[in-house]
Amino acid sequence: LNGLTESENSLLTITLKVITMRLEVITAMVTQVDTEKLRRIRTQAKLTQGDVAKALGYKTPLGYHYIESGRCRLRADQLFILADFLGVEADELLIVRPAATHDARHTSV
Repeated sequence: LNGLTESENSLLTITLKVITMRLEVITAMVTQVDTEKLRRIRTQAKLTQGDVAKALGYKTPLGYHYIESGRCRLRADQLFILADFLGVEADELLIVRPAATHDARHTSV
């Protein structure tokens, strides 16, 4: 990449490899958003569903309400936006289990 030193380029390459490996592991498993934990983190931060909906680009709180209630799935890009907004790591919002232990009470990513 233009403007990066050799060591910055190396660090970026290593970081991308680690991210790729983590994504491969996650996609090999059933990955679900822990909606109960998501609600707990949001309320502890004194944020409304409307606050989070706005951060995710929704015009009304309803879209986010559907995610938090498990009615709709959270897209992968939304997971990272949400984690950043809540001040947590994305994987803290996930339940990752082998496919045989899938629990329908949580929304898949």
